[in-house]
Amino acid sequence: MSSKVSAMKTPSSSLITLLPEDVIIDILARVQRCDYPTLSLVSKHFRSIVESSEIYARRSLLGCTENCLYVVLYDTETRHERLYILRQIGNRNRNRQLLLLSSLPAMHYCRSFFAVGPRIYMFGGNPKDITLSIDCRSHTVQTLPSMPVPMSNTIAGIIEGRIYVIGDYESKKVMLVFNTETQMWEHEIVKIDTELRSMWKWSYGCVVMADKLYMRDDKHSFIYVPKKSK
Repeated sequence: MSSKVSAMKTPSSSLITLLPEDVIIDILARVQRCDYPTLSLVSKHFRSIVESSEIYARRSLLGCTENCLYVVLYDTETRHERLYILRQIGNRNRNRQLLLLSSLPAMHYCRSFFAVGPRIYMFGGNPKDITLSIDCRSHTVQTLPSMPVPMSNTIAGIIEGRIYVIGDYESKKVMLVFNTETQMWEHEIVKIDTELRSMWKWSYGCVVMADKLYMRDDKHSFIYVPKKSK
């Protein structure tokens, strides 16, 4: 009897895999993103689909995109940072909680985080020249080329696919530019002649408006115009 039951279950469980690939992507694109980790455990085929760019392009066409909130929490005991995602629990919209992304390793302290499309970029910290990219589709970490110079106390802003990272280097403020298309640092190191006091200590950060970087320290406000390098 058990062998008959097993024989009956096998065809039904693999029925979806008999469909054309395009149809499978169309079906899985309609599933909530929070269920993708479970889907990835079904088979290697499903894992490759939910981690592919095709399924997210299909989700966009179908209007099935979702906004996800990621939170970085610092553990004062281990001195490491862990990434969490705010997920809905059950069928009620109000039931949400932060869930640890266990697939991502504990990371050393990073100063700046910046979201670009499906990726979160991390700059500076320990070591000071570290550059990481977290793929929010597959929840994997990629090590990117190190900063041309090690910087601490960094802040960042993005304009037209370029991330402008400002920080301390040898007691001076400098700016580096990371190209998100080439995934490389540009060679030029911009030295900031204007005296900037501590921007990170007071959590002022950086804001981008009209292709300009707006920042402030504890006393003054500053604007940087990339097109004029001013």
